[in-house]
Amino acid sequence: MGIRVLLVVLLCLGGLLGLAATITEAQPLVAEASPPTPYAVARARMLFHVHDPRRLAPGQQGDIRLAQPEVDLALAALPQLAPARFGIPAAHAQLRLGQKSAELAVTWRLPRNPLGDYLNLRTTLENNDQGLVPRHTRLGPVPVPDTLAAFLVGRAQAALASHPDWGPMATAIESAAIQRGRLRLRYRVPDDLPQRLGGLALGAGEAAALAPLHTALAQALTAAPPTVSLAALLPPLFQAAEAQGGGVEAWRATFLLLGSHLAGHSLARFVPEAETWPALPRRTVTLAGRVDSAQHFAVSAVISLHAGTPVANAVGVWKELSDSRRGSGFSFADLAADVAGTRLGQALGDDGEAMAQRLARGVREADLIPVIADLPEQLSAAEFRARYGNTQDPRYQQMTAEIDRRVAALPLYR
Repeated sequence: MGIRVLLVVLLCLGGLLGLAATITEAQPLVAEASPPTPYAVARARMLFHVHDPRRLAPGQQGDIRLAQPEVDLALAALPQLAPARFGIPAAHAQLRLGQKSAELAVTWRLPRNPLGDYLNLRTTLENNDQGLVPRHTRLGPVPVPDTLAAFLVGRAQAALASHPDWGPMATAIESAAIQRGRLRLRYRVPDDLPQRLGGLALGAGEAAALAPLHTALAQALTAAPPTVSLAALLPPLFQAAEAQGGGVEAWRATFLLLGSHLAGHSLARFVPEAETWPALPRRTVTLAGRVDSAQHFAVSAVISLHAGTPVANAVGVWKELSDSRRGSGFSFADLAADVAGTRLGQALGDDGEAMAQRLARGVREADLIPVIADLPEQLSAAEFRARYGNTQDPRYQQMTAEIDRRVAALPLYR
């Protein structure tokens, strides 16, 4: 009897290994998501304003239509979002919208193994009475029957609906369809969604880390002079984060706290109990001698840690283009602070423990941000067009390449 069981186990293992060897591939189908554009950021802000669940009544119905740029923006954040919120491996995905259907491609990079480095999925999403259904699905080179693909999609939807944080958001989507080259989502606001937004935005570890980090920041600001460098605030905050065990959620919480404070926003939107925390001492926080550089740096680090580098870059460029039309004008100096903050966020995501320990030991301003005093700024929209055309113009790209070179030359980011 024992030998029979062993043979069955070996046959099953052999079958699984054979399947894994068949469906894994040496090359990725999607090496990286399509880079989001500043236009997509502007559209996303407008859509969020219209469909902000904090402003909608429970039970209210809504209709969102996403064009290709907004879909690209959402998928660019997937490599950061999936592991942090759902505990599944990071993936790169592309969704190409047609008039009545869409082509979906997803790639997961697998841990080092002798069978293959990538798991690739490709499928066509078509409209039917049940919403979007998969057709012509392939897992690697292996075709998947439509019935099996539909069953697996149904199981994934059920798992998402049962997620403690994201379940209400998933069940709020009543239908999905591809219409006239746009992804159309119809939703109904759940009764308790406004109260759950903090849980949707933050992981449990990140939310728990905010209170002790708030205390550490309050102590650091109390001991600081009236004007203090952002570089002087990072060591006590990262020491506090490391005292809690470190990890990406603690580092995200660190920059969320800093970014919110410097931007003048309350953390109560994420954790309601923040309303009861003592007010932080008033200090002028600078970087490279500028308040705006500290703000750009910290906020870009937040976006990079939560949504990834491509999204952070797109947001930074959108902000400067917006400023060129109204406000302070386009600033390559601000853009350099964005790039540096994004690079630090990326470094914490890629090699977090080493970077966190370095920040806890102490850094100088010159470690965080390159020389920016000579970079053009306060450019009106007309001046920007005359000197740099647009973001595809070689003159603009030469300037951004110089900023990238300066940031990459800093020893902290090598």
